[in-house]
Amino acid sequence: MVKKNNKGIKYLVCVDDSIDFKEALAFACKQAKLISGSLTLLYVIEFADFRHWQGVEDIMKEEARDKADEILQKLSSEIENKYKIRPHLIIKEGDKLEEIIKLAEHNKKERVDNIVIGAAVEGEGSNTLLNSLIIAITKSIKLPITIVPGNLNNKN
Repeated sequence: MVKKNNKGIKYLVCVDDSIDFKEALAFACKQAKLISGSLTLLYVIEFADFRHWQGVEDIMKEEARDKADEILQKLSSEIENKYKIRPHLIIKEGDKLEEIIKLAEHNKKERVDNIVIGAAVEGEGSNTLLNSLIIAITKSIKLPITIVPGNLNNKN
């Protein structure tokens, strides 16, 4: 059973530029609004290894963080206007799957009750993150994962 406190269920959506992310986000927003829940948007910055070029790495990290912040602020504004929900925004650096797991399992401050992830339509994307999360949930994550089909809005 999903834990529920006086703030409702908190949905976590990991932000990227895929079509299936957009479906997952729309679903999470609708659910959060419907049950007076809340929404956390996680943007994970993944880097190539540039440690031998520290100056280049620092510039790349700063630019990536600025881009992540810009994307999250834009999404937040759209969500507030359309769904009247103010999402909590988190930017992390590292491996996307590892950061989702850390947030889901170990972070008491950033409580998460349900991970919402999109499933790519066959031939239109990669389900790598989805497949990795399914493996992780059987090993360690003790939260529900809601899988949203990438073509959900095409259904009647």
